[in-house]
Amino acid sequence: MVSGIGRMARMTVALGLASAGLAQAAGTAAPVSNACKWVSRTELSCEPGAVPDEETVAAGVAEAKTSVRQTDYATAAQILRQIVGDSTGDASLLALYGEVLVASGDARGAVPILERAIAAAPEAPRLHFQLATAHTTLGNVDQALEAYAAEIEANDEPEVRFRAHLNRSILLTGAGRSAEAAASLELALALQPAEHPEAYGDLATLYLKAGDPAKASEALERGGKVGFRSARLYFNIGARLFNDKNYTEAERAFARAVEIDPKMAEAERGLASALTHQGRSEDARPHLARYLELRPDAPDADQVRQVLADSGD
Repeated sequence: MVSGIGRMARMTVALGLASAGLAQAAGTAAPVSNACKWVSRTELSCEPGAVPDEETVAAGVAEAKTSVRQTDYATAAQILRQIVGDSTGDASLLALYGEVLVASGDARGAVPILERAIAAAPEAPRLHFQLATAHTTLGNVDQALEAYAAEIEANDEPEVRFRAHLNRSILLTGAGRSAEAAASLELALALQPAEHPEAYGDLATLYLKAGDPAKASEALERGGKVGFRSARLYFNIGARLFNDKNYTEAERAFARAVEIDPKMAEAERGLASALTHQGRSEDARPHLARYLELRPDAPDADQVRQVLADSGD
């Protein structure tokens, strides 16, 4: 992404996921009364074969949440690790632990925890998003794309859906799948059409990479309605159209670039060339003169001066 939104949109740890009282997962051993206790804020001591009871788990979750509020994710993970057993099936507890692991940078550890949480509550919001974030960190693009798609399917929160579509677009862009990336970004912009004007520049660039300058131009026109303007992108569109020998549309793109940035010498040169190729040399002359005014030392300055001299200037 070129216009400033090409950074993965993440979700913060959702403290509300874990309830204050957490029931023991089905199939776990019955807790031994007072067999586990916190000997310090972060250290749980249990007798052999014992598992924490609800009160002990709730105390640990409370301490973990305090650490999260202080953005001390490593400490939160250390606390939760001691109360999330291999057989724990409580989706809320697993979700909180998985999110904390993502936030602490332990993506590899987060993946199996989040997968367990999703298995326990496949429709729970944000779990697939966090799993996608972990896979992205690990470079697992296909798995991340699949997880973001699952989040979009399961979650009706507009902000989360926007971020998921945006992140899919970023991943697809990195994978060189420009047309798919543009489609995902279109879905994101459909949810927030005016909040991120710079996204229209990204969209135009994606359409150009996908070989569709017409849609690139349309994206910039839409962006202009919400305050985004880019002479450089209009120039790039004009250059692509010129190379495709679509001189009429190239003229329009170069003209928009000049309108936005009257000091853009290369746009003046491109506009003159597009006009010349349409047999409109007289219309091209003022743009060639302006080009020389802006770039008197341009590599082709002598050639342009000769063209103007031969035409009477």
